[in-house]
Parts: sequence; structure tokens; C-alpha cells
Amino acid sequence: MCAFGKVMLSECDDISDEDDAYAREAAVIFEENGGFYYNNAVEISKIKLQVTDLPKYVHSLYLNDLEEEFQKIPYGLVKAYDDDTRVLVRGGETDYINASFIDGFRRRNAYIATLGPMAKQLGDFGQFWRMVWQQKVEKIVMVTNLVEGKKTKCEQYWPDHYQRNMYGDIKVVCKDEQLYKDFIWRHFTLFKNSEKRSIHHLQFTSWPDKDIPDDVTAFIEFRHRVNALASTFDGPIVVHCRFDIKLWFRNTDNYSLFLGL
Repeated sequence: MCAFGKVMLSECDDISDEDDAYAREAAVIFEENGGFYYNNAVEISKIKLQVTDLPKYVHSLYLNDLEEEFQKIPYGLVKAYDDDTRVLVRGGETDYINASFIDGFRRRNAYIATLGPMAKQLGDFGQFWRMVWQQKVEKIVMVTNLVEGKKTKCEQYWPDHYQRNMYGDIKVVCKDEQLYKDFIWRHFTLFKNSEKRSIHHLQFTSWPDKDIPDDVTAFIEFRHRVNALASTFDGPIVVHCRFDIKLWFRNTDNYSLFLGL
């Protein structure tokens, strides 16, 4: 090998040694913080559970253990941004619902952003309607279809036209439903004990599956229609798309367009 080649080989060895040292240092820090590599069979064996043992393991966990694991989720991914923005639902078995407040233009907590309601997370949808009632919501904006590409994206959490359903302790009656080119407007009446309220439900139906609209004109007109509806309690507007966290982030710009941020 020529002298030049020996010099290059020597320099590559030095770089390789530096990289190895850095990798070892990073690995030590990672493991000291409780992490482990997936090719480490010994560590993996310590956390393996048989399916039959899973219920017993879950019951053995304390709330602090669950909170510790929850904090390991990448910040802002599937949990609320912080306690100031998380929507709390009172009066049920839990105060949790996957929903957060969002500020509007010169108005705090102008909106509630949530995922499309699904029965496997919300049961009879009572938690969703309890949130609507407690937050004095008068407008619900739905930016998805129920089914797209033969897949359920959101379940129907409201009664059919001229029908009524009980969701937890709240009765919802669909008084009217009108179909337009790009959206559907529904008028609900909510009853709880001796009190009743009116709710506008507007569903944008022209959002393409796994994509965004080519022309935002219809969407902007839809937003104007929502804002033109009168409110009595001046509560937040609930906005949701489908039950798909990846699509939620992919449509952030369009949510911003609707919310007017």
C-alpha cells in the first residue's frame, strides 16, 4: 500500500475509534436512564408477560407506576399538552377524555380539539356529551366522514334525524338535518334533568380520504358558516376529525385554517 493509503487508513481507524467511544458512552447513559436495547435478551426477558398474567400485572400497578410510564411517551404525542389545556370531565368514573383546549384569536380556550369519538374508547359516548354539556358547547365541528375506504374513521355518536338517544345522563334529540354540497348541518336539543340546550352539529363531508382538499374555498366557507351561528353561553367550539393520531398531526395546517389561528 502506498504511503498515502496508509495515512488514509490510519485516519479512518482514528475516526472509527472515536465513533466507537462515543457510541459506548451514549449506550451507558441510555442504560443508566432505564433504557435497554432490543437485542439484549436478558433485559427483555425481565419484562416479558404471558397474556394470561396480564390482568394480574395491571391490577398490581399503582397510579404512580402508571403515571411514570405515561411520562415516557414522547411529549405532546398522545397526551394533553399540559394540565392547563387538558379538558376534565366531572361526574363520571374518570375525568379523562382525549381532548384539549386551544386558544383562539384574542380569546382563551376558544376551541376544544379532540379525536373522533369511538365506542371502544368512550362506551356509550356519555363522556363526550358530558364534556359538551359541562363546557357549555353549542357548536360541534366534525371534519371527517364516518366511513372512508371501507374503514370506520369515526362512529356515529348522535341520534338519527327525528330520533333521540340517551348518552349517559344526557338525552340528545336530532331535531333537524340539512344536506349541503360540502357539509351537513344538524340541530340537536340536549336535555339534562329539567334543563335543555340547543347544539349545532356541522360535518364537513368533502375532506378526501388520506389527503387534504385541493381547494380550500369550500372549507373557508364552511368555517364562515360555523362562525355565523349565534351562541348563548359563549362556550368553546368542539372540533374533531377521525380517530387517527397520525392524520391529526398531518392535518395540523388545515385545523389551523379552520380555527383561525
